[in-house]
Amino acid sequence: MSHSFHLRGALVRMVALGVVSGSIWGGLGAGVAAAESGRAYELVSPPDKGGQAVFFAPRGLGMGIVRPSIDGNALVYPSWGTFADARRGMPSTYRSRRTPDGWHTSAVSPPPTTPNPDAVSNRFVNTWRDAADDLSSGLSVTADPLDAIDVNRAIDLYGTSSDGTVSLLSRGNGSSLIDPGYAAVYSREDGTGALSPDGRHAIFSTEAHLVPEDADRAEGADLYERFEGKTYLVNQSDAGGTVVNKCGSSFAAVSRAISSDGERVIFQSPPLGIFFGFDPDCWRPKEIFMRVGRARTIQISQSQRTPVAATPADKFFRGSSLDGDKVYFTSSEELTDRPGNGLYRYTVSTGRLDLVVSATSGVYVTKVSADGSTVYFVASDALAPGAELGVDNLYYVRGDGSPTFVAKTSSFDGFLSTIRSDYEGPRQANVTPDGRRLLFVASKVDGEEFETNGRAQVYLYDIDGARLTCLSCDPAGQRPAGSVARTDAAVKALLETNDDQAPAITADGRTVVFDTGDQLVAGDTNGRRDVYEYRDGRLSLVTTGRDRNDSALIGMAGNGRDVFFATSASLVAADIDGGNVDVYDARLGGGFPDEVEPSVQRCDGDGCQGAAQRTPQFGDVGTQTFSGDGQIDEPEPQLAPDKALAVRRLSRIDKKRFATTGRLRLTVRVQGGGTVRVRGTAKINRRVRSVAKASRRINATRKLNARIVVRLNRAGKRTLAKQGKLRVRLVVRLAGLPQHRTLSITLSRKRA
Repeated sequence: MSHSFHLRGALVRMVALGVVSGSIWGGLGAGVAAAESGRAYELVSPPDKGGQAVFFAPRGLGMGIVRPSIDGNALVYPSWGTFADARRGMPSTYRSRRTPDGWHTSAVSPPPTTPNPDAVSNRFVNTWRDAADDLSSGLSVTADPLDAIDVNRAIDLYGTSSDGTVSLLSRGNGSSLIDPGYAAVYSREDGTGALSPDGRHAIFSTEAHLVPEDADRAEGADLYERFEGKTYLVNQSDAGGTVVNKCGSSFAAVSRAISSDGERVIFQSPPLGIFFGFDPDCWRPKEIFMRVGRARTIQISQSQRTPVAATPADKFFRGSSLDGDKVYFTSSEELTDRPGNGLYRYTVSTGRLDLVVSATSGVYVTKVSADGSTVYFVASDALAPGAELGVDNLYYVRGDGSPTFVAKTSSFDGFLSTIRSDYEGPRQANVTPDGRRLLFVASKVDGEEFETNGRAQVYLYDIDGARLTCLSCDPAGQRPAGSVARTDAAVKALLETNDDQAPAITADGRTVVFDTGDQLVAGDTNGRRDVYEYRDGRLSLVTTGRDRNDSALIGMAGNGRDVFFATSASLVAADIDGGNVDVYDARLGGGFPDEVEPSVQRCDGDGCQGAAQRTPQFGDVGTQTFSGDGQIDEPEPQLAPDKALAVRRLSRIDKKRFATTGRLRLTVRVQGGGTVRVRGTAKINRRVRSVAKASRRINATRKLNARIVVRLNRAGKRTLAKQGKLRVRLVVRLAGLPQHRTLSITLSRKRA
């Protein structure tokens, strides 16, 4: 069968080979992608997923998050397939963790209890919708009753702890069953739910009355916090402890609406969106509040003008610093004694409100830096030299300074988010924590040096040098002759990632990653989408540039050490379900002990012409006994010019002796010398396990035949004796040679 899905508009075709497996092991034999830079490919998702793919859905389909941990040693992602230790054939969230011998995968979202929970909730399944920074715990939004106390037959919020415990979060504080009612809980992307970075604070919204303090609410929904086993009302006024507005409140639909320590929660009241209530409170202008430590409430948007404007206007949250101390919002109301209105900044620690930008045409926030010092925005007003009235002008403001012009730009119209938006939410832009560098995507930036052919390109702006660089459209004219712009470049996949946790630019601004279908270096010869790295002014490939498949960037972690991407190419020998989409990590200093030599040469600038191909003279070995519906169609890798490896075909006697004695004498022909390694894997109890291993150092400058004795380990012998049959996949590699040889053997013997 075949599946199709979109990785940011690029169609990737996945061929399911019908291999059945419950593998939880990944990266057993990860190849080195770039010996020069020390970045190595590691297979993050399981090597055999039973014909299933790691599936990424566009925002709005409710598939869940794709997110690395802060240190880059873990990743969570969704899939429609059932593999690893998932118990039901429904979409699940999987977590892969890195260990010294590879990436290990397990299902972490709650298994469904009803036949089709997605049909009940119409869009929400049990996949994680948010997670703690270390990915030890997460949130699920589902109508599936996963707890006996859940009897309301509505969409509820559940938490999954590090020990696998599942608990109902959208509930009151009593021990009795929750009152039946509509508990409308939504995830971060809808703006009304989140988990704090430490995983201790869960924010959610519901129309149900859960605590005594919400008794005055007449319409709409209130916002609640579940913290240390207790539920608190977030939109609570200080005076009397009642609700701020009788028509409810909503979680501000922006990243960082909850501070890094979880103690500050920003919300808007009356709630966002079109709401026609009967109570007069419903028609009041929208205001912005902050609940601090479950003890007090601050009205962020309260006017500090003397006198207060006679006609108040709506206020809209646009972003904040990571610690929640600096909050940015917009309003057409004059709120300070400084003339004008537009973009405001409130500093919680001082209580000071400042008018940052006054613009008659409106301000569209692009990004707020993590320290809150810098805000990038788009406005059609001419606010600084170089800007033009009536077009999209990109600016920045640092501290109490004036707007500085960056560029005139057109936003990219399409599936992707844009840099021109009503709030500082997830989009095609990243900013360094200190705000000094902005990475963004736009379809047109004015300037003769930028040739985009109308396609979206990746730009890097450096405040210190007041320099704008197009990374994907080749402003220096170094693109290989004859190449043309074919596809849009992007710094973020259409995935539910967290910009602070999976950025495309490092904190120091020295390294940037993006993907594009354009050929930017000579070694990119596949005409497909590839991931690039721009480091210290030098552009190079992260992916091979030679695979027949598209690759889609997920993001970076570990301050640039780990670059995660998705592809259906098999980049390491352990990836035995070729054609199914997997997640890889291109890791600086990566690789595992059984892979110490490079398996793929990295292309870098003009050094990407590649070496001449050389075919070994000794007979090539293909698959002898294949355990699927057909051969895996892989691109032929380039051979090292001074090395070659071939394996002699096995006879019936060889296989019979291997089955009866557990020993196999494998004959290889080697040229160039080096260490030959053999690894055998087999499916045991629905998991792919190592069953054989051997290695031999061969010193030779000419072709010679050598024998390597491969032995079944205890697990392989025990399974063969018990079941009478064992299908073994042997992978033979020569250090320094990009190619490997594979044999699939079915061993048979009488059961014990």
